Amino acid sequence: MHRSIWFWIKWLSLAISLGSIVATVVLMEFRPTGPETLPRAEKKASQTEVSKPLIVEKKGERTIWKLQAQKAEQQLSGKMHLLSPVLTLFTEAGEAVPVQSREAWFDPIRRDIDFRGKVLVHFQTWQLESDKMIFSSSKDELLIPGNFKIHGKSLQAKGKSLRLDRRSQRLWVDQGIWIRDENGAWQQ
Repeated sequence: MHRSIWFWIKWLSLAISLGSIVATVVLMEFRPTGPETLPRAEKKASQTEVSKPLIVEKKGERTIWKLQAQKAEQQLSGKMHLLSPVLTLFTEAGEAVPVQSREAWFDPIRRDIDFRGKVLVHFQTWQLESDKMIFSSSKDELLIPGNFKIHGKSLQAKGKSLRLDRRSQRLWVDQGIWIRDENGAWQQ
């Protein structure tokens, strides 16, 4: 009887060993591939995260614009991914024009900012809405390549492809616009 116990223990340990080898091979074959296979610690090491960053562009003593966000992550591409960004543009008269969205990407070399997700611009008595907006620091202008809406006290407008120059405060619409103005005083 003592001999039969060792006989079964030997075969049981051999079966367990073979089963673990088969399980290892199966798990290695079906492992995920691509960039998501990096462990979480390695992903964080490749990115730098900053809470409440502030970036300011000045000419002499004068502030041209400032960019704030709740959080920023430095991407491997060199751009910064910003969450809840607010860009404040300053007109030549010193008026603040806030631009906000859900997220944005800031290119520190070109100083361009690509806003995405419910972009809002507030200026004097009107508000502009879009899904995407790009601020080109070198051209000193806002570009909306897609659709936009403008709401004011007596003005409503819808259009596509808008450019706004920060210095002159002039607007250009490249692909058409619909305007409804209840005041109408400017038409006389």
